[in-house]
Amino acid sequence: MSVTLERFLYGPTPQQTPGYGVSPGLSVQEALLWRGLASLDPLDSGDAYGLFTGPSDQSAFVRASRLPDGQPIWEFLLVPHRILAALGGDLRPLAALVEAPLAPLPVEPRVSAAELPEPAPWPLEDRQAAVEMFLEARQGQIADMWSLLGMALHERGLMIHDGPES
Repeated sequence: MSVTLERFLYGPTPQQTPGYGVSPGLSVQEALLWRGLASLDPLDSGDAYGLFTGPSDQSAFVRASRLPDGQPIWEFLLVPHRILAALGGDLRPLAALVEAPLAPLPVEPRVSAAELPEPAPWPLEDRQAAVEMFLEARQGQIADMWSLLGMALHERGLMIHDGPES
């Protein structure tokens, strides 16, 4: 069984002014609130991603990117905390929902919600492999891992610019 996540886009409209496209269970006023909480801009070199805690029992998983003409556009998924807990730190399923290129058309007032497959716990073996891969890439510098973890858990969060693509 899948989980329906509210979604919205923020980007250019037919009038070439920023506008919102919201899924059926979300209002423009709610989208305005979430947009104000997400301090994330697209990178010159590609997309930027962030996870932002909101005032309710949800967080926003955000992708900031650029359309082919260079205009910025943001895609937001509102994710209940219980779903984040069920994902166990594995954000790949959320990233997969926003990886499709956005059409270079103006943002329409209504967009579809996103369907996340029922979250399965991140297997211990996969988590261990991710940590080991990180440590191998950093030649065993565990202090780097602790530093990144501390930044990620800080109330202001962690944003990685120009990180590797894979």
